Amino acid sequence: MRFLSLSALLLAPAAFCSDSTPTQIHLALAGDDGSGNSNAMTVSYQTEVDCPASVIFGTTPDNLDRTATGSSSSYYATYDHHVILSDLDADTTHYYQILPDGPVNSFTTPPKSSSDAGSSVSFAFFGDLGLVNGDSARAYMTTLASATPPAIDLVLHAGDVGYADDSFLHFGCYLRFCYEEKWNEFMDSMEPIVSKLPWMTAPGNHEADCHDPACMLSRTRRDKLSNFTAYNSRFRMPSEESGGVMNMWHSFNHGPVHFVSLDLETGFPGAAEETRYVLKCGGFGDQLTWLEEDLRLASQNEDTPWIVLSGHHPMYNGGSVDRKMQAAIEPLLLKYGVDVFFTGHVHS
Repeated sequence: MRFLSLSALLLAPAAFCSDSTPTQIHLALAGDDGSGNSNAMTVSYQTEVDCPASVIFGTTPDNLDRTATGSSSSYYATYDHHVILSDLDADTTHYYQILPDGPVNSFTTPPKSSSDAGSSVSFAFFGDLGLVNGDSARAYMTTLASATPPAIDLVLHAGDVGYADDSFLHFGCYLRFCYEEKWNEFMDSMEPIVSKLPWMTAPGNHEADCHDPACMLSRTRRDKLSNFTAYNSRFRMPSEESGGVMNMWHSFNHGPVHFVSLDLETGFPGAAEETRYVLKCGGFGDQLTWLEEDLRLASQNEDTPWIVLSGHHPMYNGGSVDRKMQAAIEPLLLKYGVDVFFTGHVHS
C-alpha cells in the first residue's frame, strides 16, 4: 500500500483542481534563447474554479517528466491560466498534460532561425472568424492541425476573434447577457486546432469591450469587460519576451521569418478606436517607438530575412487608404524592408 505524506497531499495540484476540468486549451510561442529563437511555449486554459496552474510535459507521451507552474487570474467569473514551458529543444515534438487530468496533447517547437536554403515556415492566416459562418474555416484548419505531422506550423489571427460582443449576431442573445458564454463557446471550438499549434493573435475592434444591451445597462459589466480586458486575460502573447505590451503588440521569430503583431485599434495617433470603440479604450503605451526598434533589429538579423506584419485594420482597402495609419507606420515599413502586411476587418 502507498501512503502520501500530509505535505505532499497539500501540495498536489489535484487536491485543488479535482472538481474543475480544463477547457479552451490553446498554445502560444514564448521565450527567447538569447539569439531570438522561441524556445518556450505558453499553455493557456480556463477553469470554472480557482486552482493552481500546473502542466507536466516531456518529449515522449509516456514520460512527462517535467513540471511547470504558471499564473491564474479572473476578470469576471471564470479563471484563466497561463503556464510557460521553458527551455525547450528546437524543432522537437513535445507532449503536455494539464494537471490533474487534462488530455495529453502535443506540439512541435520552431526550428532555430536560419536563412539557409530550405528553411521555411508554413502558417494559416485569417481575421474576423467568430462562431457564425466560421465552421468551414475551422474544419479546414482542424484537418491541417490533425495531420501527422501538422501541415502548418502556426496560426495567425488578425483580430475580431470571436465576436462575443455582438449580441445581435447570436440567436437568443439580443437582450440576454451572452458575452462570456460566446467567448467560451468560441474558444472551445478552436481547441482541436490551437491545442496543437501556436495561436498568435492581434486585437480587433470586437475585442474592445462588451457593449450589448445587457452590458450597457450594468455598470459592473461595463467596467469589468471594457478596454480589451477579456482578450488580454484569455491570451498570453510573447510581449514580455519582445518588449511589447500585454497582448496588444509583440513579435517573435519562427524559422526565417520575423513576425510582428500590431494593435491597429488604439496603437497610433488617429487609430480607429484610439479613444473609444463604444466604451473608452486605449492608453497602452508607445507602440510606434517599440515598432521602429523592433524592425530595426529584425532588419539587421541575417537569420530572419523575411519580416511579416499582421494586425486588424487595413492600411489599404481597394481604392481607399487609411491616411492616419499610413502616416504613422508606412514610413517604418518601407525603411526597414517589411515584406508582407496581413490585415483583416473588411468582410469581402
